[in-house]
Amino acid sequence: MFKRLKFVSLLIAILLLLQASGFAEAAYSPSTSEELGYGVLAGFGTLVWFPLKLSYAVLGLTVGGLGYAISGGNADVAKYVIIPSCKGTYVISPKLFYGEESFVPMGE
Repeated sequence: MFKRLKFVSLLIAILLLLQASGFAEAAYSPSTSEELGYGVLAGFGTLVWFPLKLSYAVLGLTVGGLGYAISGGNADVAKYVIIPSCKGTYVISPKLFYGEESFVPMGE
């Protein structure tokens, strides 16, 4: 009974060490067709997202400028409108689909 328990414990320990050191699985490498698909998807995503984001940024600049003028030159008013509307993701890249980049619709 104890020999079997020791053997199973040793086997589990070896498997955990192999898993932790990276020997258990090979690094993931996407195929050429997968890369092509993500590239096309990113291109179409950019065609849709970029005009929306650009319109939002121009609207934010306009409202921020009006807020600056109405507040008598208070830059903090404009900053709270302009910065979130102008920062963020404008172009969708394939790295977004691999999890290497994050999608940020509005900046901070």
